Amino acid sequence: MAALARPLDGARQGRDLLRFLSLSPVVRQGIGSFAGATRARARAAGLISANVALPAEELDMELSELALHAAGTLALEHTPIAAPLEGRPLSLILQLVTAEGARLRGRSVWLRHCDARGGNWGAERMLQGRGVSDATGVVQFDTVCPGSIEGRQAHLLCVLEGPEGLGCRILLPEALSEVLRRTDPRYDQPRVPIRPLPGVYPGLREDSAGHVATLVLVLPG
Repeated sequence: MAALARPLDGARQGRDLLRFLSLSPVVRQGIGSFAGATRARARAAGLISANVALPAEELDMELSELALHAAGTLALEHTPIAAPLEGRPLSLILQLVTAEGARLRGRSVWLRHCDARGGNWGAERMLQGRGVSDATGVVQFDTVCPGSIEGRQAHLLCVLEGPEGLGCRILLPEALSEVLRRTDPRYDQPRVPIRPLPGVYPGLREDSAGHVATLVLVLPG
């Protein structure tokens, strides 16, 4: 991962940039991609991605279940997603910042999603892990691209431990899921109409090992 640049200059500048990025249809609807100048502006501000999201306080059933699980844990420690992992490798890299762009260190994040075969949330195919943000606000999960669940768009759930009870649904583009279904037998699922879900889209790229998804989450300080 490239070294992070200097932090945002000034609280107002930080708030304005983060708000501008979080309102983009690139993040909210998965439409298009950020221009090179916008990505460069985010990098210059020390952000790992131009894809910025504000986690929700009003959690739906899936996120509430994960939040309750996270609230029941005590130790602040890193728990990697357990092997074996069935599916196309995915590195999910999150960066936690305040509304002014300050990095948040030592914040614990829970992640849950299904493996390539999909299934339902009550099945044994759920993968789950926990990470803690470092000095740059970054936490990374090495996992796999999830399959679709009962005809719903492929996604990952994350919640932030703390009194705020914040969480978000991280969506994978249906175009990626379709490629995986066509080219990887592990994603060969019954053909059903895919229902889109509310959530946010990360920055996504492919490398020799698999896919890399990056997302900046804006939290209370």
